[in-house]
Amino acid sequence: MYNENTILKGKKVTVIPLQQSNLKSYLLVYKKASAFAEMYEKYDDLWNATRKDVENDYIQAGNRRFLIIQNSLSKSVGYINLTFGDSRQAEVDLAVIEEYRRKGYAFEAAKMLIQNTIKNGLVESVIWSAFPSNKASCHIAEKLGGVLIERGNFIKEAMQAAGCTFESVDEGDIPKTVSYEIRK
Repeated sequence: MYNENTILKGKKVTVIPLQQSNLKSYLLVYKKASAFAEMYEKYDDLWNATRKDVENDYIQAGNRRFLIIQNSLSKSVGYINLTFGDSRQAEVDLAVIEEYRRKGYAFEAAKMLIQNTIKNGLVESVIWSAFPSNKASCHIAEKLGGVLIERGNFIKEAMQAAGCTFESVDEGDIPKTVSYEIRK
């Protein structure tokens, strides 16, 4: 079964669970690595709502947040999150800071965490959503065995859940997504 202290160590990266002791580091990486980094800079209310959401939910049963640590540098280079719903699925959210991309860190972190989660019976599958223009993310999902599925625009739903009223957001700024289902 899942243990909140589970640490997954690979050749390139180590995946460590978010705890109070590393929350500040996680927030810095999250804001910088996220696909929404530009939107967080442009819309303070969006970042403030997201930051508060992270601070309040990282210990709740439905969320698992992790830092991705580059082994040789012992440096936080990204994050990976799993959100568990009522079904036997989890949704993954993953990002690596730009200067550390294309080094295999995202793939290794995702592979370790997804395999561990499925192997331990927490879910039957994981949903991986990405922007169609993010070829690297789509490639990783496919390399992990992901099959393209139909889904709604989860970005708008996530922004609404974070308390964004859209009064200060141009809906044209909200990008479309594609989703993959990964089973092992």
